[in-house]
Amino acid sequence: MSVPSVALATRLTVAFEGRPLDYALLWWRGALLTLLSLGLYLPWAWQSCRRWRLAHTRIGGHALDCTLAPRQLLPLVVALQLQGLLTWQSWALWGGPGLLGGLLLLLSSLPGLQWRFWRLSWGHLCWRGRPLSFDGPLRRAWWMLGPLPWLGAVGLTLPWLTSQVALHAPAQLPPLLSALLLGALPVALLLWPWLLWRRQRWLACHLSYAGERLHCGLEAAEVYALCLDLARGPFLLLSALLLGAALLWPWAGALPPLLAGGLDGLGLAGADWVARGLRIGGPTLVLTAALLLLPLGWPLAAGLQDLTLSKVRTDRLQMHSQTRTPRLARMAWQELAAVACSAGLWWPLAQLRWWRRRIAGVSVLVQGDPARWHLPQALPAPGPRPRGRARGVRPVAEAAA
Repeated sequence: MSVPSVALATRLTVAFEGRPLDYALLWWRGALLTLLSLGLYLPWAWQSCRRWRLAHTRIGGHALDCTLAPRQLLPLVVALQLQGLLTWQSWALWGGPGLLGGLLLLLSSLPGLQWRFWRLSWGHLCWRGRPLSFDGPLRRAWWMLGPLPWLGAVGLTLPWLTSQVALHAPAQLPPLLSALLLGALPVALLLWPWLLWRRQRWLACHLSYAGERLHCGLEAAEVYALCLDLARGPFLLLSALLLGAALLWPWAGALPPLLAGGLDGLGLAGADWVARGLRIGGPTLVLTAALLLLPLGWPLAAGLQDLTLSKVRTDRLQMHSQTRTPRLARMAWQELAAVACSAGLWWPLAQLRWWRRRIAGVSVLVQGDPARWHLPQALPAPGPRPRGRARGVRPVAEAAA
């Protein structure tokens, strides 16, 4: 009589236990040592904070772990420092062309650095003593990861370009704003989610756990819905601002003389101050755009990770996240407002609160007992192949596996 192979599904609880003050002290110590070491301590600081979070996160009573040695990340930090130093020196020696060359070199090397970081960080993440493994090929990583930083760089360059046109060719500003409103923004809105979906799906499909490759069912339409849900308000606001600027610009030519006259009445060199303000307008717009995108980028990255988490599975393990996008956006604005009001002192606590709230919505469903997934490999080497009715033992081993 043979025993049927039946694997029972078990839902494991995910819990986080840890004192926020302990994490804040650990984070600030790492930040201080990183500053004193000119950035060389960054791998140790990052790894200590990550291991603390993982060690206090338990799935089914078993804590996560990361066995990565920080010295393995040190070459990545040194490479970024050397590229930053090279860009600075090129800018000092050759001006704008040197800065452009340094930034192009940095953007070209980012996919390789990202691939190496993924290989190290994911390949040393463990649960129940078994690590994840990432086997994505480097050549494919350049094709998958390369367009994203280039598109981001183009997006940050547009405010500077707009300010330069306003300074040197004011008559060309209305058609430029119209082109941005009707061309660049819709193209970016369509292209960016597709690149994110392709990147996230490629990463998930090259991860495996306990010898089983992860299957990813993430669809591009789901990523588009996530991006639209988060970017609807900022996109409409930015479109209204661009449209208003394009319509009012023909009458804005009188504004600089009015400002200059008012400053002259206060005893200041009005024309010089107005010209200086127009010159620094580009960097100011870039910084403002970056600060406005931070509250959008944080929940977008988290929502994309949670969405991917709910779509990946193996034959024995499946995860799910119940975190909703509007809730992520509200959390991001609240935490970043607290960081701004505390002059940055709240940042480690914001990280931990963000981690705790996202962990609270995650559940894990496993088939069978994870402790016995590798039972056949852990047994001694088998002797002669059994004959006759002794073959009925095989379904039992399969059920245990």
